[in-house]
Parts: sequence; structure tokens; C-alpha cells
Amino acid sequence: NAYNNFFNREWIHHENNLKKFKDQVSVSTFNILADNLIDISLNINRNYLKSSQLQNNIKWSLRKQKIIDEIAFLNSDIISLQEIEEDKNFIDQLKKLGYSLKIKSRLNKKEGCAILWKSNM
Repeated sequence: NAYNNFFNREWIHHENNLKKFKDQVSVSTFNILADNLIDISLNINRNYLKSSQLQNNIKWSLRKQKIIDEIAFLNSDIISLQEIEEDKNFIDQLKKLGYSLKIKSRLNKKEGCAILWKSNM
């Protein structure tokens, strides 16, 4: 099923280690789907999002650890997160991975964007 492939996808890595270049900077971006937007997304994508497995995995309490794991795996120097809500536990985990961050919420909204950068840059 396509949903399982999303969370269990295989990464294809370049044979050369790009981190060996001292002037190289890695950048990643994620739309992490703010928890308060899930109901809107579920209603818009009703046909796609019917499975109980998907509904269980879309819960923030499960998704946030998968997002943290992927960020840790990629180990990017700079990260952009869209649709982030301020979650102290999530932010603390990002800081433990060595990131500093700035979050800017949309006007009169809970969600916004964040820029993260390795604190040692």
C-alpha cells in the first residue's frame, strides 16, 4: 500500500560522502502537517485517508517521533519546517540533536514555519 511505502521508503545515497567537502552545506525541508490542520486535511482527502492505519499514524504523538528520527538520520545543517506548532517536547528533541531554531507563527494562527540550523555552524 502506498501509505506504508511512505514511512518505509528506502533512501538512495550517493556513493561519495558529501560531508567531506568543508564548504558543503546540507538543507532539508519538511511540511510536518500541524496537528490543528489534520481535521481539514482529513476532510479534503477523505477518500485517501480512510484507513485506520493511516488515521493512527497521523496522530501527532506518533508522527513527531518519526519526524525527529528522520531529521536525526539526515543530519542536515539547515532545516525548514512548515506547519509547525510550538510543542515543547518536540522543540527540546530538536535542540538535543544540536539545532538552534526560530519559529514564526502565522498571524492569528497556531501553526507557522521554523528555521533550524546546527548550533555549531
